Amino acid sequence: MNVTKRRLTVLTTAAVVVSASVWYVAPMAAAEETSNYIVAQAVEKAVTETWETSATVARKGTQVATLSGTVKSVKVSIGDEVKKGDTLATADKTELKVALKKAQAQVASAEAELYSAQHPPSTKVPVTDSGSSGSGGSGGSTPSGSGGSGSDTTAQLTELVGKVAQAIAKLDTAQKTATEKCQTAGAECDAANEELSKAISEVIAYQQQLAAATKSGSGSSGSSSSSGSSSSSAKTPTVKYKTVAGTVSKSQVARAKASLLQAQQQLDTAQDNYDDATLKAPVSGVVGAMDIQVGGSGGTVTIVSSKASVDLTVSLTLSVRERLVVGQDVKVYSVNGDELAGKIKSISPLNSQSNYMWGDSSSIDFPAVVTVEDPDGLLVDGSYATVIATWEHEATVAIPASALRAESATKGVVQLVDGPGDTTPESVEIDYGAVGGGYVQLPEDSNIAVGQYVVLADKTKALDDYISQMVSEQMSGSGGD
Repeated sequence: MNVTKRRLTVLTTAAVVVSASVWYVAPMAAAEETSNYIVAQAVEKAVTETWETSATVARKGTQVATLSGTVKSVKVSIGDEVKKGDTLATADKTELKVALKKAQAQVASAEAELYSAQHPPSTKVPVTDSGSSGSGGSGGSTPSGSGGSGSDTTAQLTELVGKVAQAIAKLDTAQKTATEKCQTAGAECDAANEELSKAISEVIAYQQQLAAATKSGSGSSGSSSSSGSSSSSAKTPTVKYKTVAGTVSKSQVARAKASLLQAQQQLDTAQDNYDDATLKAPVSGVVGAMDIQVGGSGGTVTIVSSKASVDLTVSLTLSVRERLVVGQDVKVYSVNGDELAGKIKSISPLNSQSNYMWGDSSSIDFPAVVTVEDPDGLLVDGSYATVIATWEHEATVAIPASALRAESATKGVVQLVDGPGDTTPESVEIDYGAVGGGYVQLPEDSNIAVGQYVVLADKTKALDDYISQMVSEQMSGSGGD
């Protein structure tokens, strides 16, 4: 099947070609021999507008699915057909769960270290007031501790960080033991797994305690003092204490923040690996290659995408973009003329501006994607495909396209006459809309009415060689596709 190429924009040369072709069928028209013009009347007509473009076929090649952790099962073999979402392989979640809990504990430790850096321990210093007097004897106040509540919180966090580290070390040992003992099933394997579960629970418990202590804050702080009493009425100096906040080290805070960020990134990775313990097919297709086996450490499965559908990227002018909508049906033709059904899959709201020239908005391109069902692989990778869309417009006043000398995508000039014998045409500027089937639609408020005569061609003007050749090819049927 051959596809005739069309354009939405009505060019002057195109108008002349159509005019010339009308010249050859002039004996069929109701024109007087004395007139120098070929004329036709405006009619009421529904115009079917056609838009056509071409695109290079670029089939999606292969996609590689990757599994992390110790491989527990493999569900496919090379050559198997799979659908998107099918399970390809699974990983042992025990190992991944251990890694996830360790990462969570490390984040909790990093948060505690950041809190300690931002809240350094406070100290109490003595303040002597020699002018004070007691009711008798001598007495003095002593600090209840070396630091106060700030020091207490920091000490608690430090202790918990140490316990978390010990629990993680114990977890590592339990994990190694379980790996060694579970080469074969048995009582030793069951006991090792039980110890591993206990180690995981211990890490979780200390992690929760550490998180709670970190969120509790430094608590209330203040100064404490007490005064003794004596039966003596002599003046004695009274020692009081005040709390002095610790100095925040910006460098320590920065290092603690960096450590927390790194721990959070490791946690994200561990969480992703745990969530991805079931490897699924990213696309429909055929298993083309595998680098994965049960008991191995991770692996990959390569899927060769099926030929069920193909996406074509096309460029839309501004005027076409305003007409096309997502989901609209289009026709697609292969390089061999095979017709396939397609749909507008997406239209970019941003223009590429690759063809923007001289401030002409009609030259701006908007990328769009056309999806085509092609189960037989008729669209060959690297070949060209033709995309055609049509719009059926309601009937309005229309004139032959050859009567229009287009000046832009929406404005042009036509020549009006009173009838076939009129030799004094009047040039009129008009707005126009849809173009298709050899006709141009005019807006409802156009000053051209149904029955108005328009000039199609001037018989007194010679055609140049190029146009004459095009007309000759058109009449002989030897024109290009």
